[in-house]
Amino acid sequence: MVRSIIIVLQMILSALLVRAWMTPSQPWHWKVSIAMLEFGHWLIFPALLSTLIGGLLVRGTIRWLPMTLGLLVAAASLIPSWQASKLDRHFSWSRLWSFDGPPAVAPLQRKTYWRSHKDALDALIYRPADTTTKPTPWILYLHSGGWDRGDPDEFSNWHKHLASHGFAIVSMRYHLAPEHKWPAQKEDVRNAVKWVTEHAAELNIDPERLILMGRSAGGQIATACATTMPDIKAKGCIAFYSPMDLEFAHTWSTEDDIIQALKLLRNYLGGDPEDAPDTYRSASAINFVNAKTVPTLLIHGRRDALVWVEQSIRYKAKFDKVGIADRCTFIELPWAVHAFDYFPHSPGGQISLDETLQFLKQFE
Repeated sequence: MVRSIIIVLQMILSALLVRAWMTPSQPWHWKVSIAMLEFGHWLIFPALLSTLIGGLLVRGTIRWLPMTLGLLVAAASLIPSWQASKLDRHFSWSRLWSFDGPPAVAPLQRKTYWRSHKDALDALIYRPADTTTKPTPWILYLHSGGWDRGDPDEFSNWHKHLASHGFAIVSMRYHLAPEHKWPAQKEDVRNAVKWVTEHAAELNIDPERLILMGRSAGGQIATACATTMPDIKAKGCIAFYSPMDLEFAHTWSTEDDIIQALKLLRNYLGGDPEDAPDTYRSASAINFVNAKTVPTLLIHGRRDALVWVEQSIRYKAKFDKVGIADRCTFIELPWAVHAFDYFPHSPGGQISLDETLQFLKQFE
């Protein structure tokens, strides 16, 4: 009975790990991949325990089966962490198993930054715990969600970590497709920057030190605004697993892919590229990289099945082509899938948080 339980448990863990390393074809599969690759290191405990029990209680030649399987599961569960440790000298093995909560920051504020007679947009504002110091640089954050959903409440622990390092974060809501198509979101960014500038004194924000940041769909908006809106005077841009060339995204998408990308693009941009060529072009930051483009940080998972890592590779290559290679930092995580950084203590979370803080030092 014990032998059967151990072997079945090990087979389940092995199947989950194998599934995690396979290319996701369904949303549930993608979520399993995130869980197993970013939290798989916790499997080392049941894996080693099953190895020990198998070695002590199982008799005969079959005892090598649970012992071998347990050791293989334990080793496989640490692959992302091992790869992360090779990427970043600040990677901490102990933090992987830490239960530390987010750092203390000033009380969270929710403000309406734009209003019309029938509509309004709000933003969440995270600030350092000590709000009596000199005005802080600030990050305008644009949420993920495929342009037709999402919420500024996402990644709140991340924002608290950034705030604890001396940055104000304004996580803004923007108009969603299909009711609001590009460039409506560009105007939302302009309105958010205008509102913060007008309220900079009460927020203790230095309006001249703006960094745009976004994930996935939000990263598309952030990079497009950073490259085409000199009037907002952004000093830097951060984009995680984002599409910077939407015509390229359309070319490599299919009707039945994991996120129905063609439908998302049509709803957001008003059709296919032949229907709205100017809209596709204006929404694609890759078309506007030039000698004046602001410093940019890109982070992307090599195994991302929702937004192809080639988007970041090609965007980085554009910086190289125009002679400003030193202004674009690209970090590629070999094990990671989309949204790998959701948990700050996971392998993907640690790498991306540390790289973000390193990048932000230039704006302190």
